[in-house]
Amino acid sequence: MSSPPGPGQAARDGYFNHGGHFNVHNHEHFHPGPPRRRALVWIGFVVAAVLVAALGGYAAWRANSTPADAEPLTAAADYQPDFPYPAAVHPRPLGQQEFPNDQDCRSVVGWAVDQGGAHASGTTPVRLVLGSRRDTAVVTRVAVRVVERQDAVAGTLFTCGSSGTRPIPLTVDLDATTPIVRAQNSDGTPGEIFAEHNVEEVKQGESRTLDLSARTNRCLCRWVIDVEYVSDGEPRTLTVTPRGQAGFQTTATEAAARRYTALSGSSAWAVG
Repeated sequence: MSSPPGPGQAARDGYFNHGGHFNVHNHEHFHPGPPRRRALVWIGFVVAAVLVAALGGYAAWRANSTPADAEPLTAAADYQPDFPYPAAVHPRPLGQQEFPNDQDCRSVVGWAVDQGGAHASGTTPVRLVLGSRRDTAVVTRVAVRVVERQDAVAGTLFTCGSSGTRPIPLTVDLDATTPIVRAQNSDGTPGEIFAEHNVEEVKQGESRTLDLSARTNRCLCRWVIDVEYVSDGEPRTLTVTPRGQAGFQTTATEAAARRYTALSGSSAWAVG
């Protein structure tokens, strides 16, 4: 019968006692898991770390990239809120005590539109802001398309008068069969066709602003803007409407039954 191992070996390895049980003396340094299992655990940790890093990198790339199907040109348009002498037609004929006549002119014009009226012909311009998500976009044409014509609003015209003038760069005649956007001369008459001789380049990270005044003598016109441009050699068309609406609205003023005028910034209203 063999004798128990010496103290040094027993401390390292343990030994079987007389009952056939294995005694472990140095249990603080004993690792029961087999080497293969420990290796698999470490491999799992490494794979998980690689996946986390890869997913984080992908998320950052997605946040800083443009989807392939996104429109290269960005465009937003709405009525210019700070225009000094706007005008609008309220849908009903109103007496002098039937509108907020203690408010300044621009506030009343905005109120008339909110009440179901429309901006008056040739006054409040639409401001179009263009940008580019990618490389330079070349704008070759800005067109206006009338989508609906109705009888002009026949209520009350509110006009903000002005002692001076503020030319609007672009104008369009909504009564034309095919409305054409033109530059507006200093005397208010239409000039040459917009972008007929010079294209407009919109570089990535920059913006281009265009102010457009719509005119009509006949109708309440609902219209949209079509921006034709070239990006990466491909011609495209982007249709622009005011946010949350199907189109812009401009009305002729000839049918207005009542008319009030105040100087811009004033609440002193006069009839006519």
